[in-house]
Amino acid sequence: MDVQPSQLGSDDGATASMDLARGLSDGGSVAISEEQGQPIGRPMDLRIPGIDTPSPKAPATTEGGITVSAATFARLAEIAEAEGGVAKALRVAVLGGGCSGFQYEFALEDKPAEGDLVLEGITDAGPQRVFIDPESLPFLEGSVIDFKDELIGARFAVENPNATSTCGCGTSFSL
Repeated sequence: MDVQPSQLGSDDGATASMDLARGLSDGGSVAISEEQGQPIGRPMDLRIPGIDTPSPKAPATTEGGITVSAATFARLAEIAEAEGGVAKALRVAVLGGGCSGFQYEFALEDKPAEGDLVLEGITDAGPQRVFIDPESLPFLEGSVIDFKDELIGARFAVENPNATSTCGCGTSFSL
């Protein structure tokens, strides 16, 4: 998108500003031209990596009433890459204990146990998997397993509609 200097100084500057903002919000490059078709310098990419730019991710996978987010599969691919290309699966389990009665356990494993639900997503780094044992399935029905990268830290998390309360730690809940 080009914004003409004459537009910026005219009474129609609000329109030019809106056009400039629209170009930025679309995640595109913006070049300001001196004359129609004559760019000043080269277009600048004004996107912030990881914020405006969608990263290549596998689509979310739902099976057995449980959804695994694209962010989870993308993080598993990053872990595999850091481990020299060796993919490990994420095991999600519900155990008794914790602040609120039950707690989530997350572990990386090589292969599923007998009876595990295996959810798979395909990434650029290959297939990524999540294992859930049969005892944990009823507690996780309708849940979303997600990877959150927030200011307070990065972690795997479960958004569980069955939980009536949760603890501040983020891994403990009650039914």
